[in-house]
Amino acid sequence: MKIRFSQTILMLTLMLSGCQRTEEFVSAGDISVYQPFRIGSSVTYRLDSTVYASNLTSKTVRTHVIRLVTDATVTDGMGRTAWRIIRSIRDPYDSTRWIPEVSFLAIPTTSTLEWIEQNQRFILMSLPIRDGFSWGGNRFINTVSDPQRQYLDGWAYTWKSVGSPHAAGDRIFQNTATVELRNDSINDARDRTRYFSRDFARDVYAKGVAPGQSAVFYEGDDVLGG
Repeated sequence: MKIRFSQTILMLTLMLSGCQRTEEFVSAGDISVYQPFRIGSSVTYRLDSTVYASNLTSKTVRTHVIRLVTDATVTDGMGRTAWRIIRSIRDPYDSTRWIPEVSFLAIPTTSTLEWIEQNQRFILMSLPIRDGFSWGGNRFINTVSDPQRQYLDGWAYTWKSVGSPHAAGDRIFQNTATVELRNDSINDARDRTRYFSRDFARDVYAKGVAPGQSAVFYEGDDVLGG
């Protein structure tokens, strides 16, 4: 009886292993397709910051226009080729006075797009590009002992709406991919007796846009109240 029982278990194990399904996830494209780089290329977007105070009786919206310009190729501290990007800012009502703010490094690898900002390394994109795929975009940042960056802890970057159209102003890009960086809130905004906050951020990348016309849309919302 013991021998037969052992043989039955072995046969069932072989049958189950033979029936296992393998599912292959295909990426919607390479990172370079969604984020082309070329010296002189640029992207401009509007940045809004909304602040509520005094139990929602006061609302302030601060608006600026941001421009990112790919300035040059350089070598990072690890000897890799990086694209240097200059960020400038201006008032929304004055289109002539751009004020340079800071520079960044964008480093495309075989499977990720790294973004170096103030010596902090973010992983903005990661393969495969498909709905639901998630990664720790802030995993190289010290969010434990650095109190100024604790708010970046635990962010799960996630691909969403891959292959969907996206409207930006009067333009519609038919094939885009969205990275949701953060979508979190504390308490209910409708309850005016309690403090509430909401953090929301996402990046939208357009596929197949020629270098020099790269389309990247950054959207964020920081809301505080009490």
